[in-house]
Amino acid sequence: MRSNYLANFYLLISQITFLVCGYGIQIIISRMLMPADFGLWGILTATLIWFELIIISGFPKAVTKYISESNPETQDEVYQKSFFIQLLTGVLLGLIFYILAIPLADFFDSDELIVLFQISACDIPFYGLYFENVAVLNGLQKYRKMLWLQVIYSVSKVLFVSLFMFMGFGLIGAAWGNVLASVLAYVISQFFIGFPFKVKSKLFSIRKLIRFGVPSTMFVIIFAFMQRIDFIFLKSMTKVTHGLGYYWAAVVLAKTPYFLVENISKKIFSVACRLHGNGEANKIQNEVQNESYFIFFLLFLITSITLGAADNLLGLLFPSDYTSAGTLLRILIIAYGLNSLMFFGIQILLAIDKLKVVIHLVVYSTIFGVIISYFLITEFQNIGAAIAALCTFGFGSLITMTVLIKITKFKIFDLKKYRKLIIAGSLTVLVGINWEVDSILLNFLKLAFLTIFYVSILFFIKEPIIQKVLQLLKKQSSSKP
Repeated sequence: MRSNYLANFYLLISQITFLVCGYGIQIIISRMLMPADFGLWGILTATLIWFELIIISGFPKAVTKYISESNPETQDEVYQKSFFIQLLTGVLLGLIFYILAIPLADFFDSDELIVLFQISACDIPFYGLYFENVAVLNGLQKYRKMLWLQVIYSVSKVLFVSLFMFMGFGLIGAAWGNVLASVLAYVISQFFIGFPFKVKSKLFSIRKLIRFGVPSTMFVIIFAFMQRIDFIFLKSMTKVTHGLGYYWAAVVLAKTPYFLVENISKKIFSVACRLHGNGEANKIQNEVQNESYFIFFLLFLITSITLGAADNLLGLLFPSDYTSAGTLLRILIIAYGLNSLMFFGIQILLAIDKLKVVIHLVVYSTIFGVIISYFLITEFQNIGAAIAALCTFGFGSLITMTVLIKITKFKIFDLKKYRKLIIAGSLTVLVGINWEVDSILLNFLKLAFLTIFYVSILFFIKEPIIQKVLQLLKKQSSSKP
């Protein structure tokens, strides 16, 4: 139990560092540039991530899976063969993105995006190799090293981007800062892993990587598109550029629960792959139940605070006029909470070799999202886009969890088990909504108070997760001389 919480702690801290640094970049850009330019940064980020998701979630996912399932001798062979596939794929994708810079800029009706796209093409191969090495560490379940790499990447990114922005290079400087952070993170990760020298073992067929990696990449492309349907349609169907910047600010904050769950899901994927590969499928359910409980704790915490203090969050991180996006943030935080549940369910299905099922689930959700986004954005623009995201992710999480429970017979949802979390979350929302503040200091104090308030309620009503954490801390302190 102790190692389980420790692993979650490493992954949680690494992702919090990533989010804090990521928000730092958004804050700097939003405060130094106009909302229209901030909207361009959102387009660059949303477009680049399609290509990067191809390279960080296809073959790296296969690497984690097969390293988790293999013996040490075969693990070296898996890494060697996957490294060169990842290198070739990264260079190829970078070239494609560079070539597509002009037509993509024409599609978004902005010549400024051409140079930004071309610079960002350099990021793809380095970021891909860095993530390849993170996938190896995940397969080996070396979560502390994963934490260090995430911290190095996140901190260097915010430092490079900030430096170039303050030097007056604008969005071009921010794009180059992003590239340099990936280069640095890759170089350090390579020293963590070691270089892929020739191995004697020939027990692992590269076809295994391809059979899992290619369909997995297809899933990632579709899933990435599904997550961005609302923003893409909003950009294509509206001419109000400042409104796009406000919407992107709301999306940036609303993605917090998804990013946290995404990182924790790396652990359940790795562990489930190892158990599945060892023929211990009966043990996966216990792991899933433990992780789902921890995930719901985080989701209720983040969602309740955001719903109760949406305007305060926007006022704390962005210029004052961005607080008008408070309603968008409230809708989107629920939407991305549902999206994180969908992602969690998908990781379990992938670990037990249900890749075809996963692709079908994402395709159905994407078709639903395209249809509903078109009609809602046409009618209601920004609010319509947020509601469309809520409907899309709600539909996706519903069918994913339904299929997961039907296939595995796992008992994931138990309202009695989560009733205390619901009580604490509901009270936190009520306090947040009815407490109005009007300064940066009070905004910060309100957010801190709501966090303490949520945890305190769980302590007084004796929520098990709080009790277990306290017991773990007590053991840690008593073991010290």
